[in-house]
Amino acid sequence: MSHPKTGSVFQRGKRWYIRYTIRGQRHQKVTEARNKTEAQETLNKYLPKEYDYTERGKIKFSEYAEKLLERQKITLKPSVYDRYSLILHKHIIPYFNSSRISDIYSGDVQDFVLTLSEKKGRNGKPLSPKTVNNILLVLNKIMSDAEDDCRIESDPVIYRKHRLPYNPPEKDYFKIEEMNALLENMNPEYKPFLITAWHTGLRLGELIGLKWKDVGWSKKAITVRRSIYQAGNKNIVTSPKTKSGFRTIFMTPYLYETLKSYWETKKVQAIDGYILERDGKPYNKDGIIRSQFRKALRGAGLRKTLTPHSIGTD
Repeated sequence: MSHPKTGSVFQRGKRWYIRYTIRGQRHQKVTEARNKTEAQETLNKYLPKEYDYTERGKIKFSEYAEKLLERQKITLKPSVYDRYSLILHKHIIPYFNSSRISDIYSGDVQDFVLTLSEKKGRNGKPLSPKTVNNILLVLNKIMSDAEDDCRIESDPVIYRKHRLPYNPPEKDYFKIEEMNALLENMNPEYKPFLITAWHTGLRLGELIGLKWKDVGWSKKAITVRRSIYQAGNKNIVTSPKTKSGFRTIFMTPYLYETLKSYWETKKVQAIDGYILERDGKPYNKDGIIRSQFRKALRGAGLRKTLTPHSIGTD
């Protein structure tokens, strides 16, 4: 049930005024009405009909959310779309499912957050506050769109109120001696990848998206033009994560010599080919790269808190 919208008309001197409240905000306007009846007609134009929200809000949450996600598919990056879809189908729809979208209120959102905070993740531990807040943001987007679409009077998700307190942990970065130890224990095939990551700070998707034509040997620079998002066995080429992601990075002498030697060893014929590849396909960052990284990490006796993100800026 939506909140009532109230209003009144009154005369001051020869002019008729309307006064009304919508979503807790009071408004007052002067009209061109010549009498009380005309003033009331003007007021009615500013008061949305109650049945509009009631009727349009009858749609099931799951149906509305699914349609919204499909509409936004053409505007979202594949990685963002997949993340939203996963959150929607794994956490949000199973909870709200067949509820009418107009029957979801602030208290329901609080109950949802509480349920999420007690839910077990893949590691058997409760979902972290960061994960819960990310799920809440997706719900917020859905309900905000429903408000814009006049399905509900107001978005019941108040992020600052419903989110869980979260203090992000300090990032753990490699020290120079630790990177050298990691390199010593890394499979030789993947050393160029590790060195490139170390000396450029590129994100993983940007790294595996590098092609030989992106290397300017004369200027000793690398131009970042693309990123690769991997879904299953598919390599989806996208633009870099941010607008500033299109950039040129000058190579250190060590990186220049590493890539030059790698180029000569591989006897590269086509500059359109990927630099970090196997059988013509870019490295699988969630499989080959991460498994080789963990193997080298164990071999070097380094702490488990170090990840590929500890090298770059991902």
